[in-house]
Amino acid sequence: MRVDVEFNPEALQVQLRAIRADLQSGVIVRALNRTLTTVGAEAAREISKDLSPVLKIAQAKKALTFRKATRATLTARLIASRTKRIPAGLWRSTETARGVRSTAPGIRGLILHAFLRKRYGRTAVMIRSWGPAAQTWPIVKTRFGRGSRINPGDSPDYPISEIYVPGVPQSFVRRVLSAKMRSIATRRFAQIIDQELKFRRTPNG
Repeated sequence: MRVDVEFNPEALQVQLRAIRADLQSGVIVRALNRTLTTVGAEAAREISKDLSPVLKIAQAKKALTFRKATRATLTARLIASRTKRIPAGLWRSTETARGVRSTAPGIRGLILHAFLRKRYGRTAVMIRSWGPAAQTWPIVKTRFGRGSRINPGDSPDYPISEIYVPGVPQSFVRRVLSAKMRSIATRRFAQIIDQELKFRRTPNG
């Protein structure tokens, strides 16, 4: 997932004609990179809100890659880095007679036949499955009922899997942040360009 901040040369041509050609690209580069900073801060807040209380704003920002514009490449780019999945048990979870009720993003409801268990010093949402590999919600393959037992007799009914939820990139897409961030980028870029041009028009600019 990425958000690109670019500019329309035709729309800026008249305004930029008023300043020297060697300053034009510098103005655009600064405007693009200042816009990127604004978009990144807003994206981190939204991602943190979505993944609260597990992912704080500072942590969400670290999950984003900022590629600044240069005079050679007049595009500033914000990329949601590929990160590991997040254990569903990190969010508030309650075990019930039917399974586990989870507040994790994307779940926010009952996971049938799941149960809670301490794992690596934290609470984990577990489910009996056909293999031990972790599973990512909502694709969870479960076993339930007498006929589903793999281990006969009274031995523990393994294997079991831990349930995870998608990380930052999937959350970024799911909340349709791309459209929101592009809207913010467009407005912010226009504001910064206007500020730059007003500064250039002043006697000391």
